[in-house]
Amino acid sequence: KKHGKKVESDGISNTQKVWTSLISGAIAGALAKTTIAPLDRTKINFQISNQPFSANAAIKFLIKTLKTEGLLSLWRGNSATMVRIVPYSAVQFTAHEQWKGILGVNGLEKEKPGLNFLAGSLAGITSQGITYPLDLMRARMAVTQKTEYKTLRQTFVRIYVEEGILAYYRGFNATMLGVIPYAGCSFFTYDLLRNLLAGELFLSDLFYAVTVLTRRKKNRDLYEREWLVYDRKAGYPWGTSGLFPDVGTVLTLIATLVETMYTVTIPGFSTSLIFGAIAGAVGQTSSYPLDIVRRRMQTSAIHGPINSQHYHTISSTITKIYKEEGIMAFYKGLSMNWVKGPIAVGISFATHDTIRDTLRKLIVCQNQKHKKNN
Repeated sequence: KKHGKKVESDGISNTQKVWTSLISGAIAGALAKTTIAPLDRTKINFQISNQPFSANAAIKFLIKTLKTEGLLSLWRGNSATMVRIVPYSAVQFTAHEQWKGILGVNGLEKEKPGLNFLAGSLAGITSQGITYPLDLMRARMAVTQKTEYKTLRQTFVRIYVEEGILAYYRGFNATMLGVIPYAGCSFFTYDLLRNLLAGELFLSDLFYAVTVLTRRKKNRDLYEREWLVYDRKAGYPWGTSGLFPDVGTVLTLIATLVETMYTVTIPGFSTSLIFGAIAGAVGQTSSYPLDIVRRRMQTSAIHGPINSQHYHTISSTITKIYKEEGIMAFYKGLSMNWVKGPIAVGISFATHDTIRDTLRKLIVCQNQKHKKNN
């Protein structure tokens, strides 16, 4: 398999890799975001308000919006999302592949887990940095009535006239801090699961991680199984020393999932969809408090300059939220993110990989035909 991959990579240039990844990433991002747009608008509205979040409150918001503004209003701001997500997703997937090449991680994800995580984080920073103003405008459109910010162009002009050019980057620092764990965890988890399925990592690695973390004797019995004796101490011991809460439970669930996939044949798209969903859940949870902070900073100006002053910096925003709403306010809407996040990321990863691999296979076949003709 590895030899086959090498032959395939030799049959396609880096330029071809870039444009195939750009195209597949753009389509993947557009499809994923359009699918979860109503849930995304609901989440943002709760993130920027003092209203407590609950499933009933979210449903009431959706019903009220549907009755007062119509069905299409649930996708309000989606045009701005598309303008942002198409370049964002295209750049993110392409940058991730390029950063892995620069850092020497391709094919060595197991041996270089730290650099693999870094490649994902750098991909997130690259894509977010390029498209951030569009993200801010999308948030403004999502939380206001259509009479306030009718179009993306009007939103752009109004922000510039009323707040100045620096307003396009309000909340930028919080976003950059949040994208490091989010993109890093998402790509890292997805690569980890794909490598597991490819047989490049072993289930014993995960069971060893669970044993180290929980220190329960009953887990050690797993090592007595003949099919789990290879490479017991391999894997990711650096991630099992208490750095992540409940990692034992997560790893156990992942191990069970992968064990099932070894015995049940699942199509490639479905596998990528499931792995992407898990990666999305991990990434969203790791960075969610900073997502709350950036949304407050992005949208504070719509309530007037006085309110905007309270959300001018990361520290002042965190302080105000904590004093007025408590620690749980930083996780407002997280349960909805556990629904929409995995769906969006799962669709995104699966669509990207499917389109990218199809395009590259066509290119390789075309190149081989061209060589034969010459």
